[in-house]
Amino acid sequence: MAGAEIANLKGTWKNGVLVLEDLNGVDIVTIGGSSTGMRAIPAGFGSVVTTSMTLSQDDVGTVHYSLGTTTITYTLPYAGSTCAHASFTIINAGSTAGVDIIVKAAVTTEIMVGCGTASDAVVTQITNTLATAQPGDACHINAGGSTSNIWYLTSLVGTWASTN
Repeated sequence: MAGAEIANLKGTWKNGVLVLEDLNGVDIVTIGGSSTGMRAIPAGFGSVVTTSMTLSQDDVGTVHYSLGTTTITYTLPYAGSTCAHASFTIINAGSTAGVDIIVKAAVTTEIMVGCGTASDAVVTQITNTLATAQPGDACHINAGGSTSNIWYLTSLVGTWASTN
């Protein structure tokens, strides 16, 4: 059906992405990316992120889809009592050369261990760089216990560089 009409929706540009809402203001789908690749993320399937953010307990369990054309930095909360056993998932939903994604500890005394990190290194940040980034690259990270200063990288998809 050529030229199908979308009725009862309104589109709003928010931080460089198009958000389609119903007439009550409820998000239906977010469309974003760049001229080399657009992505559509249905509402209710996670959070669309276009700018840097500090994650908190409120973000636990939410999948964060990174869409944008610049660097997006996710700063993790304190891994100890504030977010003990919290987990976060971050997915590169941009185009091939869409976005640098940085995931870093809130303080340099917190470290990341697990897949993708050298066992003898103190890693405080991982980066999915423009040079190697692909749509679908992702990381899943879990906080240690209530007295821990460790973030556990339990899954990495794609190429992520670690920084100490």
